[in-house]
Amino acid sequence: GTVTLPVHLALAGEVEDTLTVWVNGPERDLDGVSLGRLSPEIDLSNAVAGENIYQILPEDLRTPSGVSITTIDPAQIRIMLEIKQQKSVRVAAVTSGEPAPGYEVVGRSTDPETAVVSGPRSLVEALEQVLTSTVDLSGRREPFTQTVTLAPGSLLELPEQRTVELRIEIVEQAINEQFDDIAVVVINNRFQVAVNPQVLGVVFSGPPSVLAELDVAQIRMV
Repeated sequence: GTVTLPVHLALAGEVEDTLTVWVNGPERDLDGVSLGRLSPEIDLSNAVAGENIYQILPEDLRTPSGVSITTIDPAQIRIMLEIKQQKSVRVAAVTSGEPAPGYEVVGRSTDPETAVVSGPRSLVEALEQVLTSTVDLSGRREPFTQTVTLAPGSLLELPEQRTVELRIEIVEQAINEQFDDIAVVVINNRFQVAVNPQVLGVVFSGPPSVLAELDVAQIRMV
């Protein structure tokens, strides 16, 4: 176990959080040994930026009467600390899967667009974005909004908010379709006009559902 770090410091590396302990004593006393009793407490209240070495001594482990500790491995714990820093970074949406056939993603946005990240100075200064949890787009046909959690990674914290609203814009993929015999109409003419050709073929591009609703009889080239 550990006590709270000084507020201006942050862990700058992974900490060895398990020990191997050999004990010796009568079998009936060894039955009273538990992992909880053996867990040492490391006091970080006087820790400083940089490397901190803490020796693990037999007296730091609570054992029943009659049980002695013969070996502790590792016998010391190395804890690296750095000055804590905060920074606002861009939120990047993470998605998996593909929309339904004939549909495509045309936009990803989050509200808010940025998040405050806190942690050791070297990591925070190098950080450019924080990722969202993964959202599955498989089979989707419509735009949607979903609340997602942020995943800043190991050693980093989110002091202000842990979630954002993710907006995914999905539309039908555009196709090209040709419509023949579109009439050519002349308006505002002061003289008699002959048009050649009188009909044209026109290619429209757009979502299939919209093209299907076009009334060719009502379309005019003016």
